[in-house]
Amino acid sequence: MVTNESSLYHEYLIRLDGELSQKLMHFAKENDMTLTGTVRKSLRQFFQNEESGEPAIAVKNNDPIDENINR
Repeated sequence: MVTNESSLYHEYLIRLDGELSQKLMHFAKENDMTLTGTVRKSLRQFFQNEESGEPAIAVKNNDPIDENINR
């Protein structure tokens, strides 16, 4: 956690496999964005969808879905 004047920032460690990492780097480069900017933009979109009640779109369709995640 980092404090800068009146703002509070949290640091997170995000691990990606090689394929996702390359996709993220390619997307950021294509859109002239930093990796941090790309992740922050994605998180903002996610939380906007959460607030509006729209369902989240899966990143990878082949990932198994744990239907018992809340148990």
